[in-house]
Amino acid sequence: MSNELTEDDSRAYGVVQAFSLLLSAGALYAATLLTYRGAEVFLGLVQDPYDRVVWLGVGMGIPIALCGAVIAVQATLNRRWDLLRIVATVLLAGNLAIPAAWGVLWLIRHA
Repeated sequence: MSNELTEDDSRAYGVVQAFSLLLSAGALYAATLLTYRGAEVFLGLVQDPYDRVVWLGVGMGIPIALCGAVIAVQATLNRRWDLLRIVATVLLAGNLAIPAAWGVLWLIRHA
């Protein structure tokens, strides 16, 4: 019988997973803000002569959301279904909704 701590036995691993969920939530928040501001300009509701906000939303919002999704997936590895895994799944879906929202915005604009 081994005396080594496994990842399931270690409380530190749970703390790292909880911190990764905090990072994923921060990524979702940042990507949502960038997408909201960029979407207003993209649809022509707010004027921006150089479309800087659109480029920020697309160029930074989408990659940030994808990174948040990867972080959420990493937080669910080797974890049973509990509160942390449910929160990670919700954050994964939210982060993946950002690129999908830009696809919908593109369809609305070109319809």
